[in-house]
Amino acid sequence: MLKNIEKLKKMAFAKGDENYRFMNYLKGINPSKLDSLFVELSEKYLTEDFCLSCANCCRSLDPRFSKGEIRSLVNELEISMSEFMNKYVDLEKSDGYILKTNSCPFLHENKCQIYTNRPHPCRSYPHLDKKIMAHRLIEVIDNSSVCPVVYQVLEDLKEEFNWKDENET
Repeated sequence: MLKNIEKLKKMAFAKGDENYRFMNYLKGINPSKLDSLFVELSEKYLTEDFCLSCANCCRSLDPRFSKGEIRSLVNELEISMSEFMNKYVDLEKSDGYILKTNSCPFLHENKCQIYTNRPHPCRSYPHLDKKIMAHRLIEVIDNSSVCPVVYQVLEDLKEEFNWKDENET
């Protein structure tokens, strides 16, 4: 599977229009079948070893931290709430706190230093095991430029359904 992130971004961008057409096709698939296929295919590729060798999501996504998650981190890091907020938090949004950096400050040598207390979005990434995936297809396409597993699952789904892009030249 592709691990060169720059190449992955280029390939995902090149397949952008095709993937949006495929997304429209997938909306007609039985939702339970689609959910099962996403889980089955993601489990085929998604391993801790692979994630540790990549960690691109940690370098390029900005998960939101809840107040409760920050409290857990403050305890783990043995710092005060105000110290954590000043050092790591950029701003508060309705869906949580955003960190100051695009790359996670808790990633060291492709390992998460707060793994047991990582925020929910990190725990569930790349979000391929959710219910009613047909409602999350835009997110899947977006994540295909970040996560090699998501990119590969999309390509495998095209094969699974023998889908050919009618607009392909």
